[in-house]
Amino acid sequence: MKKAEEILEAVAEASGIDKKHFKSVARTGDIANARGVYFLLCRKYGVKSRLASRLVSRNTSVARQTFKRYQELLDVSDKKVVTLLEKTQGILSEKG
Repeated sequence: MKKAEEILEAVAEASGIDKKHFKSVARTGDIANARGVYFLLCRKYGVKSRLASRLVSRNTSVARQTFKRYQELLDVSDKKVVTLLEKTQGILSEKG
């Protein structure tokens, strides 16, 4: 759980979005991108989908679908996704 929380905090910091919005039903572009990057990083760092999804009040199938969609965006180098991902990874690496 600790790694998932660290990732969530880093994505929140990088995106400027309050952590409470990750749990909301809002699907605005910035919030959706932040959630997508959160799920990408959770997968990268080996956080189980069940745990990652619970932390942001989603179910496991939503976590998997979101990961798949954002992996596709990353594969085509979507500028917003790549920028947020790189910024978040920088924050994570600073925190060790």
